[in-house]
Amino acid sequence: MQEDVQRVVGGLTTLNKTGDINQEQLDAAERWYRDYVMGVIGARDPERRSSGKAPDLHAAMLSRTSAVGRCRFVRDSLGLCGEIRLKLLLIDELSFSAIAAQLLPGDVNGRKKIAAQMVFLLEQLAEIYARFDKRRAMPTSN
Repeated sequence: MQEDVQRVVGGLTTLNKTGDINQEQLDAAERWYRDYVMGVIGARDPERRSSGKAPDLHAAMLSRTSAVGRCRFVRDSLGLCGEIRLKLLLIDELSFSAIAAQLLPGDVNGRKKIAAQMVFLLEQLAEIYARFDKRRAMPTSN
């Protein structure tokens, strides 16, 4: 299982430094990354690991199930193409040029187009997580 899941991705840093994305979008990207790695790939939650407490198998499985649910919610909201782009940027840690070579081969403006797509995608991702959190905070009626 993969253990270290926190890191900085170059493309996100670039978009943040240029002001193309804000802290909310950067946080949403990191949240999706943690959800994907913990839920889909199966790594342990780095925040719980550093607590020094003995792992609780049931709590870990509930956390993983929740992470998978959030990933599914994001995929349902963004679609497969959005999820593929997130994976290329955040999981595979490819540069905009490398993503463009895969998705837009031969396009001389591919890098710029991918960067713009990522900005839009990260804006949507931040809104999706905000909507998810709002839905979760709503009281349920019996």
